[in-house]
Order: sequence, then structure tokens, then C-alpha cells
Amino acid sequence: MSPRSSWASAWASTVLVGEDFAHLRNGAYIATVTSSEDELDLNGLPEVYTRTTVGDHVTRYQTTGHYFYLANRGNAVNFIHGASVGPFIFLIQAEILAAIRMLTRGDLAPGHPRSPRGRPRRHRGDLAQLLQQVITMTITADHIRTTLTAYLDQHPEAKPELGVVLGLIDDGDDLTSRKTVPGHVTAGAILIGADQRVLHIHHLATGKWLLPGGHIEPSDHTLLQAAGRELTEETGIPAHVVTPHSETPLHIDIHPIDANPAKNEPAHQHFDFRFLFHTTATIGDLQTEEVSDAAWRNAGEFTDPQLRKHVVDAIG
Repeated sequence: MSPRSSWASAWASTVLVGEDFAHLRNGAYIATVTSSEDELDLNGLPEVYTRTTVGDHVTRYQTTGHYFYLANRGNAVNFIHGASVGPFIFLIQAEILAAIRMLTRGDLAPGHPRSPRGRPRRHRGDLAQLLQQVITMTITADHIRTTLTAYLDQHPEAKPELGVVLGLIDDGDDLTSRKTVPGHVTAGAILIGADQRVLHIHHLATGKWLLPGGHIEPSDHTLLQAAGRELTEETGIPAHVVTPHSETPLHIDIHPIDANPAKNEPAHQHFDFRFLFHTTATIGDLQTEEVSDAAWRNAGEFTDPQLRKHVVDAIG
């Protein structure tokens, strides 16, 4: 149970109610240091979540496109025989720091932060997001290497082209930073709809129809999660109605990017890790700052023959 993927709370009454659970990051661990009655409203959890015991005192809650883990059925982890709060106290301290940050930034309206029923007001979700940012570690070089190696095991013919990425990792380059040249990692989504077509977006900056995707953010903990985040942000399709196919990319592409004087960025390359997703949902509210349109297109329309083959094979 890694602190970077866990959530502890310092509130004295209910923190998570039914509608809150769907906003947890995939793979999050929830642990409390009081009791489930004090911290969690598990009775309000949607019935679509299945519960599976995956280890001693750990339950996995899962529905299509979303899952999280609950320690000790929501009861205090220090109630487990021989256990103690231990390092989890740092998560509580992190929440306090996040709360202080909100207060100093003036994000909270005047008054007591709880409603008459004792539940936190709407800023609870913002506080949770800040806490996750405090305790999250960004994507590591080892994760990029492992993901790339898994892809090359399936597609050894790509080794001559993608070997440069492994070389940059060996040289110690930070491939998660968009400032890194001659190139850096990006994450993309190949979303297959109910009619087996692939979602494309019309990108404002390039004027081209592209797959959803973009740069890595500090809050991303895997490349797959980064691709899912970009998909949700750009297309407005909620994460809980999108199902990832695999943690191994369906396609990895290296393509050139023109210099952008406005952002002081020289010409460079993108190492685009593209993951396969499925959905039966329709397009949502587009990210109008970057996207002007979206459309479903046949897989046979891809001009890259390797990408076209991978997608057509995946559709079957």
C-alpha cells in the first residue's frame, strides 16, 4: 500500500459519501484512523460496484472503468491486530498542509467549513484533489522503460525506431517534461466506440484531426492514466464510462513537432504512447481551449500503416 496512491483523512465526521467515490483516482487506497461510521458513507455507494477481497484486510471495489481499494472495511487500520497507523500519519499531515494552502489562497468562503448535517461543504472535493497532488509522485523513468519494453516484446520489429527512447532513458533525460529535447513522452488514447469507429479530435493549434492525447502532468502516476486523463479532458467523456484494454500501449509513435516561438519551444519529437480504450458513450463537452470538434472515424482511415494494422487487429 503506497502512500502515493492512498488517502487518509483528518476530518472528525463523514468525509466520503456515495457520489464522492466515483471521483477517486483509479487504484486509490482508502484507509481511516477512526471508524467507517465516522469517515465513510458506504451505504450510499452505487450498487454497480462489486466487492472482492484481494488480501488480508483489503477489499477491491470495482465497476466498469473505475476501481479503488478499502482497508479493513473502512474501520481504523490501527484496529487490525499488530498494526499501527505508522507512516499514514504523514498523509494526515499532508491533508492539513493542503487545507492551510486553501486558506492562504483564499479559496474558502467565510464561515464554518461544515454544513448543519456535519458534512463538509463543496470544497471537500477540492481539498481531496489538493491532497492527492501533495502525495502523488509523477511517472518515473523505470515506468516508461517497463511500458516500452512490454510493447517491444509484442512488437520486436519496432526496436530499431524506438531504441532511441531507451537510449535517452539510459542517459538520464527526464522524458516526462515537455522542456526536454530532442524529445519527450506524450500519452494518447485510441477510443473505440460502440460502432467500432475511432474517436478523433480537431486540434486548434495544429488544425489537424488527431487522436486525443497530450503531455504528461505531475499528477499522472502511469502512462495509461495520463492517456485516460487527456481523453476525458479533451472529449468530456467521463472516466467511469471508458474501459482501458491493457496497460501495454497498442501503438507507440515518434513524430516531429514544429518549433513554437510563442512558448519558446524549439523543434522536437514526441514519443507518443497510445493506449486502447472502449466505450459506449457519446462525445461530451469538448475542451474548447484546445479542441474545436470531434468525430468518429473508421479505423481504415488511418494514414500510418502500422497504427492502422494495430487498431484493425484490435477491433477484430
